[in-house]
Formats: sequence, C-alpha cells, structure tokens
Amino acid sequence: MKAAVDEMRRPRIKPEHRAYRTVDGNLRVGSVVYGIGAEVSLRHPSLRLPAADIARAMADLTEAGYVEDAGAPPPEELTAAERERYSRSMSLQRWMDLRPRSSPAPLRSRIDPATRARAPVGGCGDRE
Repeated sequence: MKAAVDEMRRPRIKPEHRAYRTVDGNLRVGSVVYGIGAEVSLRHPSLRLPAADIARAMADLTEAGYVEDAGAPPPEELTAAERERYSRSMSLQRWMDLRPRSSPAPLRSRIDPATRARAPVGGCGDRE
C-alpha cells in the first residue's frame, strides 16, 4: 500500500520521527539510529521556498517513510480495545517501518494472524 502526499487527508511527520534542528543548523528526522534517521541540510531560514520545492520535499519525505496520514480512519479489522492494546507496538512499528504507508494498520494486520513461536534467546532476559 503506497501512500502519496496528495492522497492523504492530513499528512504529517510521524510522531516517532519528530524533526529537530541540530547544532550545525541542519534538520534531523527519525532520530540518530542508523538506517532510520536522516539529516537534511537547510538553506538560510529566512529564504522562502517556492511551492514546487515544498511539494517535492513532502513527496521525498513520504517516499522515505517519515510521513503518515493523521486523518486516516482507524483500522476496521481491529476493535477499539485491540487498537488500545496494540497502540504502543504500532508506535514502535511506525518508527521502524520506513515503507510509505498511510497507516500502520496494514502492518499490524499482517502480524496478527502470523504463527508465533517462543524461543529462549541468550542475553535477552528470557529465563527458559
């Protein structure tokens, strides 16, 4: 499910990828984690950008997986209780998943029916 900015009701940077300015004056999106974060060199802040440049930047951020549709309807396949239950894991999935999607729901719906196995892994706190 590929999401385009012009198809979204309310495009926004995913909360988990909040942008912030670095000490160099650049803009960092998605944190400092290798493979997830990105840094953008900024022009002088007082310059106004043409609308076409802003649209291209939004399209680039969407294609990179940093944008979601804040106006997307809640996933129909999950009840309100399930949405609350999975809200924290969906937040983690939104942060890790950099595929363009309008909502994290398709990812959650792929995980839900999957068969799960529990295996002890050393160093992860599992005592089995």
